[in-house]
Amino acid sequence: MAKEPIEQIFRKKYYAQLSEVSARLTQTERLQMNMTWRQEIYQILHSLKGTAGTLGYHPLSHIAETGLLMFTDSTNCTLPNYMVSPLYTLIHEAMDQLRSTERAFVSEDIIQELQVFNKEDEKPKRILIIDDDEVLLASIYQILSLAGFDVEVLSDARSGLEEMLNKQPDCIILDVMMPELNGFSVMQRIRSDAQRQFTPVLFLTAKSNIEDKYKGFQLGADEYLTKPFQFEELMLRIKTLISRVEKYRSLSMKDSLTGLYNRRYLIERLQELFVAHARKPQDIALAIMDLDYFKRVNDTYGHPCGDAVLKSFASFLQAKLRDSDIITRYGGEEFIVVMPGTTAEQARDTLNRVREEFGRHEIQCEDARIFQTFSGGIAQLGNEGEDIPKLIQHADQALYLAKFNGRNRLCLASEVEAAGEEARHKKVLIADDDIVVHSILQHQLEDTGWELYFAQDGYEVLELVDNMTPDMFILDGFMLQMNGLETCQAIRKQPRFAKTPIIMLTGRSGEEEVAQALDSGVDDYIVKPFSPIELKARMNRLFVRTK
Repeated sequence: MAKEPIEQIFRKKYYAQLSEVSARLTQTERLQMNMTWRQEIYQILHSLKGTAGTLGYHPLSHIAETGLLMFTDSTNCTLPNYMVSPLYTLIHEAMDQLRSTERAFVSEDIIQELQVFNKEDEKPKRILIIDDDEVLLASIYQILSLAGFDVEVLSDARSGLEEMLNKQPDCIILDVMMPELNGFSVMQRIRSDAQRQFTPVLFLTAKSNIEDKYKGFQLGADEYLTKPFQFEELMLRIKTLISRVEKYRSLSMKDSLTGLYNRRYLIERLQELFVAHARKPQDIALAIMDLDYFKRVNDTYGHPCGDAVLKSFASFLQAKLRDSDIITRYGGEEFIVVMPGTTAEQARDTLNRVREEFGRHEIQCEDARIFQTFSGGIAQLGNEGEDIPKLIQHADQALYLAKFNGRNRLCLASEVEAAGEEARHKKVLIADDDIVVHSILQHQLEDTGWELYFAQDGYEVLELVDNMTPDMFILDGFMLQMNGLETCQAIRKQPRFAKTPIIMLTGRSGEEEVAQALDSGVDDYIVKPFSPIELKARMNRLFVRTK
């Protein structure tokens, strides 16, 4: 919008309104009887005072303010007879001013400062202006647009408010005095939505009494600006409000140790990507990476060195991945990277290069020289999950497969599914003398497609294998009748079971027990309580290895 059309709109609107006021003031008797007339005259002067002052028409603003003082009771718009003639003269003085006065302009320095501010994040800040004064709306729109803001305007808050709010404005400018639905009511609707609790709201008003300001602040207003106001002040207040909210938001979205974004930010960005994907599908890969044997770093070198490793890994990822990739610390030594426009296979190629380079990267901490590796699991939106929890779960399962295949490697979620498919209809013989454990395992493994057989002790296992050939054994380490170690040794004596995978599932975690189990021919050792995801991953790994 150019400067000339706004001036034309302003002059045309108020000249017409003041002409109507002039005509009504000549009908003194009817004026005193008709309260609606007096209310409308008061409202015109009230609006003129704020808008004219804001646009730089200061003499007009002073004339309007003087006219308002002629009303002895603003609540009932009482206008004494002796004030009618002076007001009539004042109105014609205002009409003369409309023909001759010029308004002030915003300085170029402030315009340029705001333009730079709007280019910082490569997209302009969005401003929503709600005001029933179309002239003021047009003026604010012009100036803020010139400063690089993305401006939306709404002259009637009764319609289109939710649609405008759903566009997630960075700041809302709200007039207090509007017909039908005033600014306080609009403010309540804005703050009633949890997502808009921290959207900065700046109230514009010609009312400067402390009661109105108190009410506005109680409802959640961040700033008050009294009409008439200077555009420079409005623009700088908007910048300050948005900058403050962005700073707080950044602090709440960042991991304090590594400087990466945190889990909260990750979920917000994933929600945005899922919405965009629903409109226009694109390849999106999600990778979960876990630093291998990280506990040993803390135990050997101390937690300060552990922190140094975490920070080094974060910096390494930032240096090696694209700006468009979303790099987050998910928790502890786990990191998640979301790669838009990338398939799972492409993500694995990229992250494999990162993994190999990081494995050669030396991390200095005091006198220690630390070399660290990581494992990762990768899932792809659409292939391994249509919602956020499922996508992360599939990547997590792939991470388990990578770790149990030896760590320092990356696995795809599709490989977990392939391993599961390869293992379908496999026969698994489980020996445990606790029927509760039987029930738990039956429930946790029911979706695998494996055929599950149960035995109470080692003797029953040996009886069952006379008539069947299991593809895997899961043995409890401690059973009253022939424990897991004895059962494993007996199984291994039969040539047909020389390479059949055996998992020891036990509550004993001592080094001697683990060593004895491995010496007796056990392939894997799982300590109770255990994770069902981990158990499935380990079983899948053994099935793949022995196929």
